[in-house]
Amino acid sequence: MNKITNIFLVFLFINIVYLVSCAKENPEEADILKPSISIVEPTENKVLYAGDAINLKVEFEDDTELKSYKIDISSNFDARKPTNTNQDSTSWLFEKTWTFDKGFVNANINHQEIQIPLLIENKNISQGKYNFTVTCTDLAGNEAVQTLAIKILRP
Repeated sequence: MNKITNIFLVFLFINIVYLVSCAKENPEEADILKPSISIVEPTENKVLYAGDAINLKVEFEDDTELKSYKIDISSNFDARKPTNTNQDSTSWLFEKTWTFDKGFVNANINHQEIQIPLLIENKNISQGKYNFTVTCTDLAGNEAVQTLAIKILRP
């Protein structure tokens, strides 16, 4: 009887160790919620001018920790209906990523670091609609994306 009790206790111990090890959660795996993005400025269909800086105001929030945000600006021209037939202009592409300081769960960004160029490779910037995309990533790798349309004109 003593041998059966010992086998049972060993079996029970192994199962308890297994269950306890499975119950431990990796904090990064536990975070499944995407961060939130609220674009205050620029607004949808905002008219901006080449040569000016974009006034960027964005609010970010996450349940655990923010990691970075990225701004992408690219042309939104409909290939079937060209908005610019001038061969002396070219569309603008912009992409930059900023990193949040450690421990931030919310942040209000307000800067004018994005300058709209007048010329790109000695050509005027193409006028028309552009996609303005903000992507926010949290520490666990969850991403939220918001896109709005802006219009860029030459002065």
